[in-house]
Amino acid sequence: NSTEDVDEANVATVQVDLAVERGDAPALEEQLALTLWKSADGGWRVTGLDKGLPVLEDFLEALKTVQ
Repeated sequence: NSTEDVDEANVATVQVDLAVERGDAPALEEQLALTLWKSADGGWRVTGLDKGLPVLEDFLEALKTVQ
């Protein structure tokens, strides 16, 4: 079943857009989708990510140089 009501959902997919401004340099941008599962205690847990670490390494390395 599919629902728009978060109180009825047990699984959800959330899209996150990341952007880091770097002065005169082009902004760092990345888009991620997370799969969430609602646990018995009512909290949400991340159970999946649409991109693995190898795909995100360039973004993460560039973050190290942001001042």
